[in-house]
Amino acid sequence: MTRKLYLIILLFITFAFAKSSYAQITTNLLAPYDSPTFLVDSILLGEGVLATNHTFQGDPYQIGFFNGVNSNIGIDSGIVLATGDISEIEPGGGGGFFS
Repeated sequence: MTRKLYLIILLFITFAFAKSSYAQITTNLLAPYDSPTFLVDSILLGEGVLATNHTFQGDPYQIGFFNGVNSNIGIDSGIVLATGDISEIEPGGGGGFFS
């Protein structure tokens, strides 16, 4: 009986904290990741593709790069655009990002 109780408690703890075991995404809005031109040309499009007439309207803290390799969002990295500060983005958080 004691083994069963121990196993049930262990399983409960494992499943209860499983969702919080993922690492958070990291965002970067420092140079060169604060430049819409750099983000589009280097991150989004890559080599061999040319884009022109880049425009971005917003505050510098609303655009940047994110690294999601150690998170549960299913995307390794990319560009993030937000209506607020991208450094406050939390996966599954109240803002609806990556939930």
